[in-house]
Amino acid sequence: MLGPAPRGPVPSPLSPHRLRPALPAGALPFEDTSALQPVEAIVGQDGALSAIRQAVEMRTPGYNLFIVGLDGGGRLQTTRRLIEALEPARRARRDFVYVHNHEDPARPCLLSLPAGAGPRLKRLLQELRESLFREIPAILESDAVRPPGTGSSGPWSGSSGT
Repeated sequence: MLGPAPRGPVPSPLSPHRLRPALPAGALPFEDTSALQPVEAIVGQDGALSAIRQAVEMRTPGYNLFIVGLDGGGRLQTTRRLIEALEPARRARRDFVYVHNHEDPARPCLLSLPAGAGPRLKRLLQELRESLFREIPAILESDAVRPPGTGSSGPWSGSSGT
């Protein structure tokens, strides 16, 4: 069964010459289309452009942009070009490092460092530790901290002194 009959007058078919406008010769300022530059905008796709702009400006990780359209429509190239043109503001990467909290050892302190500074901090702290293990005993053994008259033995030297 067919649908309801159309109401009102039925339009007459168009002849082929009426399907496109006729332009007089010389109406366009070019000989052929090879002289034209490609259009950089997405014509008639304001919603798509707005969605791409929103995706580029999104600061939350895990936000995705889903592009759909017919094959061969240039979706990938157009989207890539638009994202590059919008130049998303890139957040600087950070290193997050936990360090010991002497006031509350059960709750380490979180440090936020510039990218790449975490391994450097680790190396510097290891060097400091090694230096302290070397230098503190040497200082405690020195005459600068030994009480007068104790000689080279005593509580500072690690021997019993007897």
